[in-house]
Amino acid sequence: MTAERQSATRTGEPLDLQMLIETIPAMVVCALPDGSVEFANRAWQEYTGGSLPQVRGSGWQTAIHPDDVRGFVEEWNANLPTGKPFAAEARMRRTDGQYHWFLIRKALAIPPGQGGDSSLRTLIACEDINERKQSEARLRQSENQLQAFFENSPSMIFLKDREGRYLYANHEFKRVRWIIETHINGKTDSELFPIEQALVFQASDRQMLEARVPIE
Repeated sequence: MTAERQSATRTGEPLDLQMLIETIPAMVVCALPDGSVEFANRAWQEYTGGSLPQVRGSGWQTAIHPDDVRGFVEEWNANLPTGKPFAAEARMRRTDGQYHWFLIRKALAIPPGQGGDSSLRTLIACEDINERKQSEARLRQSENQLQAFFENSPSMIFLKDREGRYLYANHEFKRVRWIIETHINGKTDSELFPIEQALVFQASDRQMLEARVPIE
C-alpha cells in the first residue's frame, strides 16, 4: 500500500472511489463539496506533470491556460452551489509546456459508506478536444477566406433559400442593385426592389429551380 493510500485509510478518504478513478483512462480529479480538489488520478498527474500535493486544493487550476483560468473559475464557482452538471472548454498544459483544448465536465458521485453531505464528491473529467478545436479553427479560417473572396469579387454573388429569401449578397451585388441596406438576410426581392423587377427575379428563380440547371 502506498503512503497516499495509507493516508487515505487513516483520514477516511474514499479509498474505493480513488481506486475506481485510477482505472479510468481519462484525466479525472475528485473535488470536495467546497470545490477544492481531494485527489487526481494517475492519468491527470502524468499529463500535467503535477504531483498529488500540487493538485490538492485549487492547485489543479494552475494547469489551465492563464487566458482561460479566470473565466473557468468564475463559471465553476457560480455553478458549484447548484450541484448541476457542469461543462466548460479550456486549454490545459501538458508536461512539455504545450497547451491542448479540453472539455472539462463534472458530475456528483457518492462513494460507498456515505455519511451525509460531507461524503459527496465531485468527479471532474477532462476530455481532449484539441483536434476538434483545430478543425473548427481551420473551418473558420476557410470560411473567412471564402467570404473575403466573395466580398472583393468584381462579380455579383448572392445566395437564396428555396423560398426566395436572401441568405447572402456580396458588396458588388448591393452596389449594382443600388441596395443601401447593410443586412438583407431574410428579405425577399419584393422587399428590396420595385414590384416589376422583383417579379422578373422571382420568375428567373422559379425557372432555375424547375429546370435544375444553370441559367443566364
